This record gives sequence, C-alpha cells and structure tokens, in this order.
Amino acid sequence: MINTNWFKLNYLYFILVALIGLMMRSTFLGLPLPYTHLLHTHSHTAFLGWVYPTFMILLINSFLDKESISKYKFNLQIIITHVLIFVMFISFLAQAYGLYSIVSSSLSQIASYWFIFSFFKALKQQERKESARISNSFLKIALWALFASTFGPWAVGILKAAGLGGSDWYKMAIYYYMHFQYNGWILFALFALFFKLIEKQFSGNDIKFAQRFLIYMAYALVPGYFLSILDLSNSSLIYSLAALSAILQINSLYLLGRLLFNKRSKKLIQFVSPLIKTIAILFLFAFGLKTVLQFLSIIPRLTKLAFSNHAIVIAFIHLIMLGFVSTFLIAFLAQKEILSFRGIITKIGLTLFMAGFIATEIILGFQFSGWLLLYNVKILAGFTLCLALGVILMYPGFFKSKK
Repeated sequence: MINTNWFKLNYLYFILVALIGLMMRSTFLGLPLPYTHLLHTHSHTAFLGWVYPTFMILLINSFLDKESISKYKFNLQIIITHVLIFVMFISFLAQAYGLYSIVSSSLSQIASYWFIFSFFKALKQQERKESARISNSFLKIALWALFASTFGPWAVGILKAAGLGGSDWYKMAIYYYMHFQYNGWILFALFALFFKLIEKQFSGNDIKFAQRFLIYMAYALVPGYFLSILDLSNSSLIYSLAALSAILQINSLYLLGRLLFNKRSKKLIQFVSPLIKTIAILFLFAFGLKTVLQFLSIIPRLTKLAFSNHAIVIAFIHLIMLGFVSTFLIAFLAQKEILSFRGIITKIGLTLFMAGFIATEIILGFQFSGWLLLYNVKILAGFTLCLALGVILMYPGFFKSKK
C-alpha cells in the first residue's frame, strides 16, 4: 500500500491554495507578488498539488493490491510527481509562465501518462483475479479523461508560440483542459471511489440505477465540452451538442437521487458517521447545483450572463473545486480514518471552511443581481479569511488519525 503520510503533504498544498486565494482577494492590502503569478500558482496548485496526487493515492490504495503497486512502481511515481509539483509551485510563483514552469508542467504531463497506462495494466491484471464492478468502469473513464485533458496544455503552448495567445482558439484549449479535468478525470475518479465504498451494499435495483447513471454520465462527457464554449460560437451544432449533454446530466442527477434517496438508502450509508453525512450533504448539494446550473446555461440569456461575469465564472469553478471535490476528499479521508475530526479544533475548522465557502459563493453568485451591496471586496476577503482558517485548522486532524 502507498504510505498515507503523503496526504499530509497533499493537504499542505491545499492550505497554500487557500492562502494564495486569500492574498488575491485582499488586493486592497497590497500583493507580495504580481497578481498573474499568484493566479497561475493558485490554479495549478489546486489541480496538481492538492487534487491530483490525493486522487492518485486514493485510487491506487482502493483498487490495486500490493503486488501491482510494487510491480508498476507507483511509489516512485508519487515521489516524482511531488518533486515536479514543488518545482511548479516555486516556478509559477517566481515567473508565472516561463521556462521553468513550462518545463516542469510539461514533465508533469508526461509523468501522468506513466501513471495512466501503468494503472490500466495493473487494473487489467486485477480484474483477472476478481469480478469487475461499476466502480472499475468509472475509474477507466476517469483515466481516459485524464489522458484526453493533457492535450489542452500542449495546444495552449503551440497557440502561444504561434502568437495566438488570448484568441478564441487559445480560450477553447484552456476550456478543453478544464472540462476534461473537472467534468472528466476528477468527476469520474470521485464516483469511482464513491461507488467502491458503497457498491458492496447494492441490491439488484441499486445496480440498475448505478449502471444507468454511469451510462448517462459517460455519454454526456464529450458533448459537455461544448457547454464551456457556448459564448464563443453561434453554431447550431455546438448548441445542440451542449443541450444534449445538459439533458443527459440532468437525467444522471435524477438517477443518482433514485439510488441514494430511497427506502434502501439507509443500508447503503449505515457505516457512515453523522459528521461525514453532514459533509456529504454539502458535497451532493454542490454536485446537484453544478448540474442544474450547467443545464440552465443552455438558455441564451443565461449563457451571456454567465460568461460575461467574471465573478460568476469564479463562483462556478469554486463550487466544483471546493463545494464538490474538496468536500468529497475531506469526507472520504475521514471515512478511511486518515483524517480525524475527534478534536474540537478540527471541528471548528470544518465549520469555518463550510461557512466561508457558502458565504463567498453567495456574494460572488449574486453580484449580477440587485443584491450588489453584498459585493464588497473587504467583506469577500473577510469570508475568504474564514475559509482559509478553516482549511488550516483541519490540518491537525491528520496527526490524530488512526492511519
């Protein structure tokens, strides 16, 4: 098994992401570094410092045996990944996009290919020993989506070299990467872990709903990219594909609800503590809200509103990365007893994190409406401070865990 102490390092990057986010929200106090340096460091560290290695280790430990972990050198892969993450973090802080940050991020992409294809080989051998479950199907799609997402940064580099930085093609390459990251790799990896946790409790109807949920999600993935570029094209074909994805996602949300909220649901979650159930409520609400918002984005007026307002775009990304992804990881680590909430400090941290997240989302989300009084940079910075403190105060929970 992979040493769970790696999670302590992964979470430190989450703390750094929160602190950099706080600096970016506190521009009225002055910034220690150029804003663009902080922006690129914030986004890259969120995806590659906190989320990617955490999913990487959780998936390895959840799906593979010791023999496969050793054979395919996953421990070495994690070490190399963390070395590259550290170099990226320092280089993005120092130069934003420059020689060292581009080289280190490119090497990180290449390292991800090693992870993807060695995992496929290990999983294939594993399935010869035991029957494949629905979680394996989610995992395979997650790995293919991770592979697909890597073409985005390569395209960004080529377009920038060709003098097309800032063009619509450049934006489409960035949106492509973002889509296949959080709607592909991250989303499917998350549900792979989620179903791995509960699928042993499935009855016949549960399996049916889970399989249909997987099918709708899988078919929605590729056309879902066009939801990200609706404002860049007037093509009826692109609109039709985007609408198809939005409808498929709404149906998948309905199927997930049928699976989790029925008379048998108590059996599925009977082994989950009340605290983790509380976190899970935020996680499921954020996923539901994300799905509904993407469905509403196919309405032309709302499309223009969403894409023309920077605050709404940021709120949507944070809804996914904080409200959905990070809350899931926190809950999953707690369920696996890697992160403990037995102490009062960590419980206060969790409360501050959830309160800060919800407050900042409300402020950003309602900026476009008549509630403009809510949008005050100092108020927003105050709640971001609350969120960052929450992230910091949860960290001691890694040292009080059983693992």
